Amino acid sequence: MKVFLLTTSPGGFLFNSMGHTALSFSGGKLDEPMVFNWGAYDGTRPDLLPAFLSGRMEFWLAGEVWKVQWRRTVKQDRTMVAQELALPPGEAESLLARLEEGYKPQNRAYVYHWAKDNCATQARDAVDRATGGAVRAALAGEVPQTARFEGSRHLAPWPVVAWAWRFMAGPYVDHPLTEWDLGMVPERLMHSLDKVRYTRGGVEIPLVTRSCVLREGGHSWAPAAPGSPWPWSAGGGLLAALTAGLGLGGRGRAARVGAGLLIALHALWASFLGLATFVLWSISQLDGVGPTENWLFAGPQTLLLVWAGLRLVRGRALGPRALQAVRALGALGLLAIPARLNPLWALDNLDMIAAFLPPLLAAVAVLHRRGAAP
Repeated sequence: MKVFLLTTSPGGFLFNSMGHTALSFSGGKLDEPMVFNWGAYDGTRPDLLPAFLSGRMEFWLAGEVWKVQWRRTVKQDRTMVAQELALPPGEAESLLARLEEGYKPQNRAYVYHWAKDNCATQARDAVDRATGGAVRAALAGEVPQTARFEGSRHLAPWPVVAWAWRFMAGPYVDHPLTEWDLGMVPERLMHSLDKVRYTRGGVEIPLVTRSCVLREGGHSWAPAAPGSPWPWSAGGGLLAALTAGLGLGGRGRAARVGAGLLIALHALWASFLGLATFVLWSISQLDGVGPTENWLFAGPQTLLLVWAGLRLVRGRALGPRALQAVRALGALGLLAIPARLNPLWALDNLDMIAAFLPPLLAAVAVLHRRGAAP
């Protein structure tokens, strides 16, 4: 019996942006090749998005004949690679038996976790068990990539989504990873298995005996690196300069209205991201979203600046307490700089500080200058 690891490229949509992994079996007792994958779920459920975001989404192991898998790959125009695995004698049959038992209705479900329990990690664990732990042992070394890096490069086709995800992701996604951990990404697992060698019958052999590109699709692999976040950060600097120029240097109604609108719109975006992060963190069991020091300069409290900016647009003064609260927002935002230096807080967010803190400080300066007498 032959066993293949099948790796499929991302499919052009957010829900399949990480790619896919499956195991294929042929020969032996099988009349036709079978494919098993851990990526099945109920796409018709009305609470699909809340269930996924809450970390309570059930996926399951599915078994299907090869031609069904192939038709789906062709329909989605995705790239597929097959790697033939050299498992110990009898392990291919044993693995098939475990999967046949595992995809029965009473056994198939599991709670999805993007890093610890997905289609790639399930396949990785199954192959590791079949090789007596050889895969985990071979992939124990640390890698330079982080979960933030991987998530950012797979979300690169959707720059706004990638930016929002980078904002919402907390220190969990910046933790060091081993190559075993990185196997959560189908493409990374595919390349890692190519390097695995283990001892069988006293002889060291490669786990992957041959690889073949079964199909070159219109949708290929994610870019090698994420898109640069610095254009967004540069936009923050530009926004700060415009806000300060209008609010501190400009005169007349047009300058006041322009400064107020810039303050209100930026604060609305910042508070939306902060509120969304807070809500997800409070309701979700998935690791990776908040708490984050980005809340210091772009959190729910930033809504105050929406109100203050609109009052500036309307030419209405802020009271002493409101001005005091605005100044406190600026001081709170500045705390992100020493927090960034804390070695216990391994958050890769320098780009976020550059994007959000200058406009915040510019808004505080303008409101301090104009707040009492627009």
